[in-house]
Amino acid sequence: MKSLPFVSSPLTRQRGPRGARTAASVALGAALALGLGACTPSSPAPPVTNAPDTTSGVVRIAALDGDADALLQARASVQVLNAAGVKAQLTGSQTVSSHDARAQLAGGKVDLVFGGAEEWLVSATAAERATASGSTAPASTGASPGSAEASGDAEADATAGSTPSDQGSATDAVRATLDEGLAVGTAALGERRLAAITTKSVAALHTLESVATLPAFCPSGRLAAPRDWVGAAGTAWESRSGCAPRETTGTADTTAALELLVGGKAELAIARSNDPRIVAWGLRSLQDPGNTLGADPLLGVISSDRVGKDALEKLSKLASSLSGENWDQLQRLQSESGVSDADLAAWLRARSLVSEAGPSTAPSGS
Repeated sequence: MKSLPFVSSPLTRQRGPRGARTAASVALGAALALGLGACTPSSPAPPVTNAPDTTSGVVRIAALDGDADALLQARASVQVLNAAGVKAQLTGSQTVSSHDARAQLAGGKVDLVFGGAEEWLVSATAAERATASGSTAPASTGASPGSAEASGDAEADATAGSTPSDQGSATDAVRATLDEGLAVGTAALGERRLAAITTKSVAALHTLESVATLPAFCPSGRLAAPRDWVGAAGTAWESRSGCAPRETTGTADTTAALELLVGGKAELAIARSNDPRIVAWGLRSLQDPGNTLGADPLLGVISSDRVGKDALEKLSKLASSLSGENWDQLQRLQSESGVSDADLAAWLRARSLVSEAGPSTAPSGS
């Protein structure tokens, strides 16, 4: 793993050499001296009024599958809570599918799950369909958004209401889908969205500048997107954007979708707007003035009877710091070679979220 390349200036994007932990420590000291540890203004989730004042027991934390931001926040949360004297640990698997997360929260197998608003909303739609059909588990297929299977399932989704356009509306939309005893405890990365991605060569050849230019291109184009998004959410987007791809491939995650794009097996892909691969791989994110894809802030859903206000206070401070140049660098490093616990601890110390002397880690749970 590379050490965390802290910058010495807020506007610097230069990264240190691989493995240079001594240099990273010096840069970290410079960052602290320049005041880079200050948190950005927070955009908190609505307060959880029915949570206990004090957390009892160990807070078990996980992230939704395929969301690098969520996993980083989950790992950082463990350090922040333990440093504050609230026992916390990652679950054994560390990640959970969006379909399983709600059941595991309700069943007491996990206490806090981080993930994007879009995934929480897609999982709610799938659960509602399963309930209506009498199925015991929601199906997740790689069906094309234009297929009969997907279009029937998602017909209501396309007209059910407007796509959340900002962190506040996305948070409210997710809250409305949560069962009693669950709540949105934190909200972060308010500017994060889903985006339609293409290569620069495809954009130039077909004059693709925004989602508004896709309807004429899509009938001959191929789309790659995470398979959980492809069904209901994909069909709803097709209706809103007017993009009806010739072929749609459901992938395990956004990384796989972008790999198909750069490999020439797709001309379009769906990914999060802050995915570091978009810049690193020389891709182009299409503008979306009609807000057809919507906001995808990073939300922490909690069991409100097990996660107390003492923990939520610390988690909210962490959520407010998940932005800016240093977070971008942390995410880029994670996509390239992984971020160690020591890297995370250094990043958290730079923001006064953990102290040098306090405990910062706890073993993963089962």
